[in-house]
Amino acid sequence: MKQHGRSIRVKMLVPLVGTAAIASLLVAMASWSYGRRQAQQAMLERIESIRAAFSSTPIPLTSSALNSLSQLTSTQWIALSTNGDIARSTLAVSEDDIAQLQQLPARSLSVDQARRDVTQAVELELGNEAYFAYALGRPSSDVVRDGIARVIVLFERRSVQASARQTAITPLATGLSTILLIVTTTWLIMSRLVKRITVLQEQVDRVAAGDFSSQLTENSPDELGQLSIAINQMTIQLDQLWKEVKRDQRAKLLHQVASGMAHQLRNTLTGARMAIELHQAACQSGGKEAGVAINQLEIAEDYVSRLLSLGTQDQQVDQQAPAGKCLFDLQASHQSIAQHLKRTLRWQLDQRLEHYLIKDERSLNAAVSNLVLNALAEADEVTVRAKVATLETGPEASSTTAPCVAELVVDVVDNGAGVDPEVAEQVFEAFVTTKPEGMGLGLAVVKRSAERLGGSVTWVREDQLTRFTLTLPAIESPSAGERP
Repeated sequence: MKQHGRSIRVKMLVPLVGTAAIASLLVAMASWSYGRRQAQQAMLERIESIRAAFSSTPIPLTSSALNSLSQLTSTQWIALSTNGDIARSTLAVSEDDIAQLQQLPARSLSVDQARRDVTQAVELELGNEAYFAYALGRPSSDVVRDGIARVIVLFERRSVQASARQTAITPLATGLSTILLIVTTTWLIMSRLVKRITVLQEQVDRVAAGDFSSQLTENSPDELGQLSIAINQMTIQLDQLWKEVKRDQRAKLLHQVASGMAHQLRNTLTGARMAIELHQAACQSGGKEAGVAINQLEIAEDYVSRLLSLGTQDQQVDQQAPAGKCLFDLQASHQSIAQHLKRTLRWQLDQRLEHYLIKDERSLNAAVSNLVLNALAEADEVTVRAKVATLETGPEASSTTAPCVAELVVDVVDNGAGVDPEVAEQVFEAFVTTKPEGMGLGLAVVKRSAERLGGSVTWVREDQLTRFTLTLPAIESPSAGERP
Protein backbone atom coordinates (compact mmCIF):
# COMPACT_ATOMS: atom_id res chain seq x y z
CA MET A 1 0.00 0.00 0.00
CA LYS A 2 1.34 3.39 -0.95
CA GLN A 3 1.91 5.85 1.89
CA HIS A 4 1.50 9.52 1.02
CA GLY A 5 3.82 12.08 2.57
CA ARG A 6 6.18 14.84 1.70
CA SER A 7 8.10 14.30 -1.49
CA ILE A 8 11.80 13.50 -1.26
CA ARG A 9 12.39 16.65 -3.29
CA VAL A 10 10.76 18.76 -0.56
CA LYS A 11 12.61 16.89 2.18
CA MET A 12 15.94 17.64 0.52
CA LEU A 13 15.21 21.17 -0.70
CA VAL A 14 13.81 22.55 2.59
CA PRO A 15 16.99 22.04 4.68
CA LEU A 16 19.18 22.99 1.71
CA VAL A 17 17.31 26.24 1.04
CA GLY A 18 17.01 26.96 4.77
CA THR A 19 20.74 26.55 5.27
CA ALA A 20 21.55 28.72 2.25
CA ALA A 21 19.06 31.39 3.39
CA ILE A 22 20.49 31.50 6.91
CA ALA A 23 24.00 31.72 5.51
CA SER A 24 22.96 34.57 3.19
CA LEU A 25 21.29 36.45 6.04
CA LEU A 26 24.32 36.04 8.26
CA VAL A 27 26.60 37.31 5.50
CA ALA A 28 24.24 40.23 4.84
CA MET A 29 24.12 41.12 8.55
CA ALA A 30 27.89 40.91 8.78
CA SER A 31 28.18 43.09 5.66
CA TRP A 32 25.69 45.59 7.05
CA SER A 33 27.62 45.77 10.31
CA TYR A 34 30.86 46.14 8.41
CA GLY A 35 29.32 48.80 6.17
CA ARG A 36 28.00 50.69 9.18
CA ARG A 37 31.44 50.65 10.77
CA GLN A 38 32.95 51.78 7.48
CA ALA A 39 30.44 54.64 7.25
CA GLN A 40 31.18 55.67 10.84
CA GLN A 41 34.90 55.46 10.12
CA ALA A 42 34.44 57.71 7.10
CA MET A 43 32.44 60.10 9.27
CA LEU A 44 35.23 60.16 11.86
CA GLU A 45 37.83 60.77 9.16
CA ARG A 46 35.84 63.76 8.00
CA ILE A 47 35.68 65.06 11.57
CA GLU A 48 39.43 64.56 11.82
CA SER A 49 39.88 66.57 8.62
CA ILE A 50 37.69 69.34 9.96
CA ARG A 51 39.57 69.35 13.28
CA ALA A 52 42.90 69.48 11.45
CA ALA A 53 41.68 72.36 9.29
CA PHE A 54 40.52 74.35 12.32
CA SER A 55 43.78 73.70 14.15
CA SER A 56 46.09 74.72 11.32
CA THR A 57 44.23 77.70 9.86
CA PRO A 58 41.91 79.96 11.90
CA ILE A 59 38.74 80.45 9.84
CA PRO A 60 36.17 83.15 10.71
CA LEU A 61 32.87 81.32 11.03
CA THR A 62 30.60 83.67 9.15
CA SER A 63 27.24 82.54 7.73
CA SER A 64 28.72 82.15 4.24
CA ALA A 65 31.65 80.15 5.66
CA LEU A 66 29.28 77.75 7.50
CA ASN A 67 27.20 77.25 4.34
CA SER A 68 30.32 76.54 2.31
CA LEU A 69 31.60 74.05 4.91
CA SER A 70 28.18 72.38 5.00
CA GLN A 71 28.14 71.89 1.24
CA LEU A 72 31.72 70.70 1.07
CA THR A 73 31.37 68.12 3.87
CA SER A 74 27.69 67.17 3.30
CA THR A 75 26.97 67.97 6.94
CA GLN A 76 25.01 70.51 8.94
CA TRP A 77 26.80 73.15 11.07
CA ILE A 78 25.65 75.01 14.17
CA ALA A 79 27.80 77.74 15.79
CA LEU A 80 27.27 78.49 19.48
CA SER A 81 28.36 81.73 21.17
CA THR A 82 30.17 81.94 24.48
CA ASN A 83 26.90 82.05 26.41
CA GLY A 84 25.54 78.95 24.63
CA ASP A 85 23.16 80.66 22.23
CA ILE A 86 22.98 79.73 18.55
CA ALA A 87 24.90 82.37 16.66
CA ARG A 88 24.71 80.85 13.18
CA SER A 89 23.23 77.61 11.76
CA THR A 90 22.77 75.87 8.39
CA LEU A 91 19.43 74.35 9.49
CA ALA A 92 16.46 75.54 11.46
CA VAL A 93 16.61 74.65 15.15
CA SER A 94 13.66 74.97 17.53
CA GLU A 95 13.83 76.30 21.03
CA ASP A 96 13.35 72.78 22.43
CA ASP A 97 16.46 71.55 20.60
CA ILE A 98 18.77 74.27 21.88
CA ALA A 99 19.03 72.61 25.30
CA GLN A 100 20.28 69.38 23.70
CA LEU A 101 22.93 71.26 21.77
CA GLN A 102 24.13 73.15 24.81
CA GLN A 103 24.62 69.89 26.75
CA LEU A 104 26.95 68.38 24.16
CA PRO A 105 30.49 68.05 25.53
CA ALA A 106 32.97 70.09 23.56
CA ARG A 107 35.99 68.25 22.17
CA SER A 108 39.41 69.85 22.25
CA LEU A 109 41.02 70.74 18.95
CA SER A 110 44.46 69.67 20.17
CA VAL A 111 45.85 66.78 18.19
CA ASP A 112 46.37 64.34 21.08
CA GLN A 113 43.06 65.04 22.74
CA ALA A 114 41.19 64.88 19.44
CA ARG A 115 42.51 61.43 18.65
CA ARG A 116 41.09 60.21 21.95
CA ASP A 117 37.75 61.96 21.73
CA VAL A 118 36.89 62.09 18.04
CA THR A 119 35.33 58.63 18.11
CA GLN A 120 32.74 59.72 20.70
CA ALA A 121 29.64 60.74 18.73
CA VAL A 122 26.28 61.63 20.29
CA GLU A 123 23.00 60.67 18.64
CA LEU A 124 20.20 63.20 18.88
CA GLU A 125 17.05 64.25 17.04
CA LEU A 126 16.48 67.74 15.74
CA GLY A 127 12.99 68.23 14.41
CA ASN A 128 12.09 65.03 12.53
CA GLU A 129 15.63 64.06 11.62
CA ALA A 130 18.19 61.97 13.57
CA TYR A 131 21.85 63.00 13.60
CA PHE A 132 25.28 62.03 14.86
CA ALA A 133 26.58 65.17 16.57
CA TYR A 134 30.15 66.27 17.34
CA ALA A 135 30.85 69.43 19.34
CA LEU A 136 34.25 71.01 18.75
CA GLY A 137 35.62 73.72 21.08
CA ARG A 138 37.58 76.63 19.60
CA PRO A 139 40.74 78.32 20.92
CA SER A 140 40.19 81.56 22.83
CA SER A 141 42.03 83.56 20.14
CA ASP A 142 39.48 82.48 17.52
CA VAL A 143 36.56 83.17 19.86
CA VAL A 144 37.69 86.82 20.25
CA ARG A 145 37.53 87.43 16.47
CA ASP A 146 34.00 86.06 15.70
CA GLY A 147 32.42 85.27 19.12
CA ILE A 148 31.95 81.53 18.27
CA ALA A 149 32.99 79.29 21.19
CA ARG A 150 31.82 75.93 19.92
CA VAL A 151 30.97 74.37 16.58
CA ILE A 152 28.53 71.42 16.33
CA VAL A 153 28.88 69.22 13.22
CA LEU A 154 25.78 67.07 12.42
CA PHE A 155 25.86 63.91 10.23
CA GLU A 156 22.50 62.55 9.09
CA ARG A 157 21.98 59.09 10.53
CA ARG A 158 19.98 57.91 7.49
CA SER A 159 22.97 58.67 5.26
CA VAL A 160 25.17 56.43 7.44
CA GLN A 161 22.54 53.68 7.43
CA ALA A 162 22.05 53.99 3.68
CA SER A 163 25.77 53.42 3.22
CA ALA A 164 25.57 50.36 5.48
CA ARG A 165 22.54 49.02 3.56
CA GLN A 166 24.33 49.56 0.29
CA THR A 167 27.22 47.48 1.59
CA ALA A 168 24.84 44.67 2.64
CA ILE A 169 22.78 44.62 -0.59
CA THR A 170 25.51 43.08 -2.73
CA PRO A 171 26.11 39.92 -0.63
CA LEU A 172 22.39 39.57 0.05
CA ALA A 173 21.56 39.75 -3.67
CA THR A 174 24.38 37.33 -4.40
CA GLY A 175 23.08 34.94 -1.75
CA LEU A 176 19.49 35.10 -3.00
CA SER A 177 20.54 34.51 -6.61
CA THR A 178 22.70 31.61 -5.45
CA ILE A 179 19.74 30.15 -3.55
CA LEU A 180 17.56 30.45 -6.65
CA LEU A 181 20.20 28.75 -8.79
CA ILE A 182 20.70 25.98 -6.19
CA VAL A 183 16.93 25.40 -5.89
CA THR A 184 16.45 25.24 -9.66
CA THR A 185 19.40 22.91 -10.25
CA THR A 186 18.54 20.69 -7.27
CA TRP A 187 14.90 20.50 -8.32
CA LEU A 188 15.83 19.36 -11.82
CA ILE A 189 18.29 16.77 -10.53
CA MET A 190 15.86 15.52 -7.89
CA SER A 191 13.04 15.33 -10.46
CA ARG A 192 15.12 12.94 -12.55
CA LEU A 193 16.05 10.89 -9.49
CA VAL A 194 12.44 10.80 -8.27
CA LYS A 195 11.30 9.67 -11.72
CA ARG A 196 13.79 6.80 -11.66
CA ILE A 197 12.84 5.91 -8.09
CA THR A 198 9.16 5.95 -9.11
CA VAL A 199 9.88 3.40 -11.86
CA LEU A 200 11.61 1.17 -9.30
CA GLN A 201 8.69 1.58 -6.90
CA GLU A 202 6.18 0.62 -9.59
CA GLN A 203 8.19 -2.51 -10.39
CA VAL A 204 8.32 -3.46 -6.70
CA ASP A 205 4.55 -2.88 -6.47
CA ARG A 206 4.01 -5.21 -9.44
CA VAL A 207 6.20 -7.84 -7.82
CA ALA A 208 4.27 -7.45 -4.57
CA ALA A 209 1.05 -7.98 -6.54
CA GLY A 210 2.42 -11.22 -8.00
CA ASP A 211 3.44 -9.98 -11.47
CA PHE A 212 6.94 -11.29 -12.20
CA SER A 213 6.84 -10.89 -15.99
CA SER A 214 8.05 -7.31 -16.51
CA GLN A 215 11.70 -6.33 -16.23
CA LEU A 216 13.38 -2.97 -15.66
CA THR A 217 15.50 -1.53 -18.47
CA GLU A 218 17.62 0.75 -16.26
CA ASN A 219 21.26 0.41 -17.33
CA SER A 220 22.91 3.33 -15.56
CA PRO A 221 26.14 2.46 -13.69
CA ASP A 222 25.16 4.45 -10.58
CA GLU A 223 23.54 3.18 -7.37
CA LEU A 224 20.00 3.30 -8.79
CA GLY A 225 21.14 1.31 -11.81
CA GLN A 226 22.64 -1.32 -9.50
CA LEU A 227 19.39 -1.35 -7.52
CA SER A 228 17.47 -1.90 -10.75
CA ILE A 229 19.66 -4.90 -11.60
CA ALA A 230 19.13 -6.28 -8.08
CA ILE A 231 15.34 -5.88 -8.44
CA ASN A 232 15.43 -7.72 -11.78
CA GLN A 233 17.38 -10.57 -10.21
CA MET A 234 14.96 -10.64 -7.28
CA THR A 235 12.01 -10.77 -9.71
CA ILE A 236 13.51 -13.73 -11.58
CA GLN A 237 14.23 -15.61 -8.34
CA LEU A 238 10.75 -14.88 -6.97
CA ASP A 239 9.23 -16.08 -10.24
CA GLN A 240 11.13 -19.36 -9.95
CA LEU A 241 10.22 -19.74 -6.28
CA TRP A 242 6.56 -18.99 -7.01
CA LYS A 243 6.50 -21.64 -9.73
CA GLU A 244 8.04 -24.13 -7.31
CA VAL A 245 5.43 -23.27 -4.70
CA LYS A 246 2.62 -23.77 -7.21
CA ARG A 247 4.11 -27.09 -8.29
CA ASP A 248 4.23 -28.24 -4.68
CA GLN A 249 0.66 -27.11 -4.13
CA ARG A 250 -0.48 -28.94 -7.26
CA ALA A 251 1.37 -32.08 -6.18
CA LYS A 252 -0.26 -32.01 -2.74
CA LEU A 253 -3.68 -31.38 -4.21
CA LEU A 254 -3.12 -34.10 -6.78
CA HIS A 255 -2.14 -36.55 -4.06
CA GLN A 256 -5.29 -35.78 -2.11
CA VAL A 257 -7.55 -36.08 -5.16
CA ALA A 258 -5.78 -39.18 -6.46
CA SER A 259 -5.92 -40.92 -3.09
CA GLY A 260 -9.68 -40.47 -2.83
CA MET A 261 -10.26 -41.51 -6.43
CA ALA A 262 -7.92 -44.47 -6.18
CA HIS A 263 -9.66 -45.97 -3.16
CA GLN A 264 -13.03 -45.77 -4.90
CA LEU A 265 -11.68 -47.14 -8.18
CA ARG A 266 -9.87 -49.97 -6.46
CA ASN A 267 -13.04 -51.07 -4.70
CA THR A 268 -15.00 -50.89 -7.97
CA LEU A 269 -12.34 -52.77 -9.97
CA THR A 270 -11.97 -55.44 -7.29
CA GLY A 271 -15.73 -56.06 -7.31
CA ALA A 272 -15.84 -56.22 -11.10
CA ARG A 273 -12.89 -58.60 -11.26
CA MET A 274 -14.39 -60.95 -8.65
CA ALA A 275 -17.72 -60.99 -10.57
CA ILE A 276 -15.97 -61.82 -13.86
CA GLU A 277 -13.92 -64.58 -12.22
CA LEU A 278 -17.12 -66.12 -10.75
CA HIS A 279 -18.81 -65.87 -14.13
CA GLN A 280 -15.77 -67.45 -15.81
CA ALA A 281 -15.91 -70.37 -13.35
CA ALA A 282 -19.65 -70.88 -13.91
CA CYS A 283 -19.73 -70.38 -17.68
CA GLN A 284 -17.03 -72.32 -19.52
CA SER A 285 -18.06 -70.99 -22.95
CA GLY A 286 -17.07 -67.41 -22.12
CA GLY A 287 -13.63 -68.16 -20.80
CA LYS A 288 -11.66 -66.37 -23.48
CA GLU A 289 -13.66 -63.11 -23.30
CA ALA A 290 -13.55 -63.21 -19.52
CA GLY A 291 -9.77 -63.54 -19.62
CA VAL A 292 -9.52 -60.41 -21.79
CA ALA A 293 -11.78 -58.53 -19.39
CA ILE A 294 -9.70 -59.61 -16.40
CA ASN A 295 -6.52 -58.50 -18.19
CA GLN A 296 -8.03 -55.07 -18.86
CA LEU A 297 -9.06 -54.78 -15.23
CA GLU A 298 -5.50 -55.56 -14.19
CA ILE A 299 -4.28 -52.81 -16.51
CA ALA A 300 -6.82 -50.41 -14.95
CA GLU A 301 -5.60 -51.32 -11.46
CA ASP A 302 -2.05 -50.62 -12.57
CA TYR A 303 -3.14 -47.16 -13.82
CA VAL A 304 -4.69 -46.45 -10.44
CA SER A 305 -1.38 -47.35 -8.77
CA ARG A 306 0.49 -45.00 -11.05
CA LEU A 307 -2.01 -42.24 -10.35
CA LEU A 308 -1.30 -42.66 -6.66
CA SER A 309 2.46 -42.59 -7.25
CA LEU A 310 2.19 -39.23 -9.08
CA GLY A 311 1.38 -37.31 -5.91
CA THR A 312 3.53 -39.19 -3.41
CA GLN A 313 7.21 -39.72 -2.73
CA ASP A 314 6.79 -43.30 -1.50
CA GLN A 315 9.33 -45.75 -2.82
CA GLN A 316 7.98 -48.38 -5.21
CA VAL A 317 9.50 -51.67 -6.25
CA ASP A 318 10.88 -51.54 -9.79
CA GLN A 319 9.83 -54.20 -12.24
CA GLN A 320 12.64 -54.45 -14.77
CA ALA A 321 11.51 -55.71 -18.18
CA PRO A 322 12.60 -55.81 -21.84
CA ALA A 323 11.77 -52.57 -23.60
CA GLY A 324 10.60 -54.47 -26.69
CA LYS A 325 7.99 -56.50 -24.79
CA CYS A 326 6.52 -53.34 -23.21
CA LEU A 327 6.27 -51.45 -26.50
CA PHE A 328 4.89 -54.41 -28.50
CA ASP A 329 2.19 -54.94 -25.85
CA LEU A 330 1.29 -51.25 -26.03
CA GLN A 331 1.11 -51.50 -29.82
CA ALA A 332 -1.42 -54.33 -29.59
CA SER A 333 -3.62 -52.61 -26.98
CA HIS A 334 -3.61 -49.12 -28.50
CA GLN A 335 -4.18 -50.20 -32.08
CA SER A 336 -7.79 -51.08 -31.27
CA ILE A 337 -8.25 -47.70 -29.62
CA ALA A 338 -6.99 -45.98 -32.77
CA GLN A 339 -9.39 -47.99 -34.92
CA HIS A 340 -12.27 -47.08 -32.63
CA LEU A 341 -11.38 -43.40 -32.90
CA LYS A 342 -10.82 -43.76 -36.66
CA ARG A 343 -7.25 -42.54 -36.38
CA THR A 344 -4.14 -43.72 -38.20
CA LEU A 345 -1.57 -45.10 -35.77
CA ARG A 346 1.79 -46.29 -37.08
CA TRP A 347 4.50 -48.04 -35.07
CA GLN A 348 8.14 -48.16 -36.09
CA LEU A 349 9.86 -50.33 -33.48
CA ASP A 350 13.51 -51.33 -33.59
CA GLN A 351 13.83 -55.13 -33.37
CA ARG A 352 16.79 -54.74 -31.02
CA LEU A 353 14.42 -53.42 -28.33
CA GLU A 354 13.80 -56.99 -27.15
CA HIS A 355 17.43 -57.30 -26.04
CA TYR A 356 17.52 -54.21 -23.81
CA LEU A 357 16.05 -53.74 -20.36
CA ILE A 358 14.47 -50.68 -18.83
CA LYS A 359 14.27 -49.91 -15.11
CA ASP A 360 10.51 -50.25 -14.58
CA GLU A 361 7.89 -51.69 -16.90
CA ARG A 362 4.90 -49.85 -15.42
CA SER A 363 6.59 -46.45 -15.70
CA LEU A 364 7.48 -47.00 -19.37
CA ASN A 365 3.93 -48.15 -20.12
CA ALA A 366 2.48 -45.09 -18.37
CA ALA A 367 4.73 -42.64 -20.20
CA VAL A 368 4.29 -44.03 -23.73
CA SER A 369 0.58 -44.77 -23.25
CA ASN A 370 -0.23 -41.21 -22.17
CA LEU A 371 1.75 -39.73 -25.04
CA VAL A 372 -0.04 -41.95 -27.59
CA LEU A 373 -3.51 -41.32 -26.12
CA ASN A 374 -2.93 -37.55 -26.06
CA ALA A 375 -1.80 -37.63 -29.70
CA LEU A 376 -4.82 -39.74 -30.78
CA ALA A 377 -7.15 -37.25 -29.09
CA GLU A 378 -5.71 -34.32 -31.07
CA ALA A 379 -4.50 -35.62 -34.45
CA ASP A 380 -5.58 -37.79 -37.42
CA GLU A 381 -2.19 -39.41 -37.90
CA VAL A 382 0.16 -40.55 -35.15
CA THR A 383 3.54 -42.22 -35.55
CA VAL A 384 5.48 -43.94 -32.78
CA ARG A 385 9.18 -44.52 -33.40
CA ALA A 386 11.41 -46.36 -30.93
CA LYS A 387 15.10 -47.18 -31.26
CA VAL A 388 18.12 -48.07 -29.19
CA ALA A 389 21.38 -46.14 -29.37
CA THR A 390 24.51 -47.61 -27.77
CA LEU A 391 26.39 -45.09 -25.62
CA GLU A 392 30.15 -44.58 -25.54
CA THR A 393 31.59 -45.92 -22.26
CA GLY A 394 34.95 -46.12 -20.53
CA PRO A 395 37.55 -48.94 -20.58
CA GLU A 396 35.49 -51.02 -18.14
CA ALA A 397 32.87 -51.48 -20.87
CA SER A 398 35.26 -53.69 -22.83
CA SER A 399 34.82 -56.42 -20.24
CA THR A 400 32.74 -59.30 -21.52
CA THR A 401 30.81 -59.43 -18.25
CA ALA A 402 29.82 -55.75 -18.17
CA PRO A 403 26.37 -55.02 -19.64
CA CYS A 404 26.23 -52.71 -22.62
CA VAL A 405 24.81 -49.32 -21.64
CA ALA A 406 22.39 -47.83 -24.19
CA GLU A 407 19.74 -45.18 -24.59
CA LEU A 408 16.12 -45.84 -25.49
CA VAL A 409 14.58 -43.05 -27.60
CA VAL A 410 10.82 -43.04 -28.18
CA ASP A 411 9.31 -40.38 -30.48
CA VAL A 412 5.54 -39.80 -30.65
CA VAL A 413 4.77 -37.59 -33.67
CA ASP A 414 1.33 -36.24 -34.61
CA ASN A 415 -0.12 -33.77 -37.12
CA GLY A 416 -2.40 -32.04 -34.65
CA ALA A 417 -2.59 -28.36 -33.75
CA GLY A 418 0.17 -28.67 -31.18
CA VAL A 419 0.53 -27.33 -27.66
CA ASP A 420 -1.37 -24.16 -26.76
CA PRO A 421 1.17 -21.28 -26.34
CA GLU A 422 -0.54 -20.28 -23.08
CA VAL A 423 0.61 -23.49 -21.38
CA ALA A 424 3.72 -24.25 -23.43
CA GLU A 425 6.13 -23.62 -20.54
CA GLN A 426 4.07 -25.55 -17.95
CA VAL A 427 2.84 -28.36 -20.21
CA PHE A 428 4.37 -31.09 -18.00
CA GLU A 429 2.94 -29.70 -14.74
CA ALA A 430 -0.11 -31.22 -13.04
CA PHE A 431 -3.52 -29.60 -13.63
CA VAL A 432 -2.21 -27.52 -16.55
CA THR A 433 -4.61 -27.95 -19.48
CA THR A 434 -6.73 -25.94 -21.93
CA LYS A 435 -9.33 -28.68 -22.43
CA PRO A 436 -12.63 -27.98 -20.65
CA GLU A 437 -13.02 -31.67 -19.84
CA GLY A 438 -9.35 -32.34 -19.09
CA MET A 439 -7.61 -32.55 -15.71
CA GLY A 440 -4.08 -31.90 -16.95
CA LEU A 441 -2.62 -35.13 -15.52
CA GLY A 442 -1.50 -37.05 -18.63
CA LEU A 443 1.76 -35.22 -19.36
CA ALA A 444 2.45 -34.85 -15.63
CA VAL A 445 2.37 -38.67 -15.43
CA VAL A 446 4.74 -38.81 -18.43
CA LYS A 447 7.25 -36.48 -16.78
CA ARG A 448 7.06 -38.28 -13.41
CA SER A 449 7.50 -41.67 -15.12
CA ALA A 450 10.46 -40.43 -17.20
CA GLU A 451 12.17 -39.08 -14.08
CA ARG A 452 11.53 -42.37 -12.27
CA LEU A 453 13.25 -44.19 -15.14
CA GLY A 454 16.22 -41.80 -14.94
CA GLY A 455 15.43 -40.08 -18.23
CA SER A 456 13.64 -37.04 -19.56
CA VAL A 457 10.84 -35.93 -21.88
CA THR A 458 10.87 -32.97 -24.28
CA TRP A 459 8.71 -31.64 -27.08
CA VAL A 460 9.15 -29.54 -30.23
CA ARG A 461 6.92 -28.13 -32.93
CA GLU A 462 8.35 -28.18 -36.47
CA ASP A 463 7.04 -28.66 -40.01
CA GLN A 464 3.42 -28.58 -38.77
CA LEU A 465 4.14 -31.63 -36.62
CA THR A 466 4.40 -32.01 -32.85
CA ARG A 467 7.00 -34.45 -31.52
CA PHE A 468 7.32 -35.63 -27.93
CA THR A 469 10.59 -37.45 -27.23
CA LEU A 470 11.27 -39.83 -24.35
CA THR A 471 14.96 -40.43 -23.67
CA LEU A 472 15.57 -43.25 -21.19
CA PRO A 473 18.61 -45.25 -20.10
CA ALA A 474 18.65 -48.94 -20.96
CA ILE A 475 21.05 -51.83 -20.51
CA GLU A 476 21.62 -54.88 -22.64
CA SER A 477 19.95 -58.00 -21.38
CA PRO A 478 22.38 -60.67 -20.08
CA SER A 479 20.65 -63.18 -22.35
CA ALA A 480 21.28 -61.06 -25.41
CA GLY A 481 24.71 -62.57 -25.92
CA GLU A 482 23.21 -66.08 -26.09
CA ARG A 483 20.99 -65.43 -29.10
CA PRO A 484 22.19 -67.11 -32.38
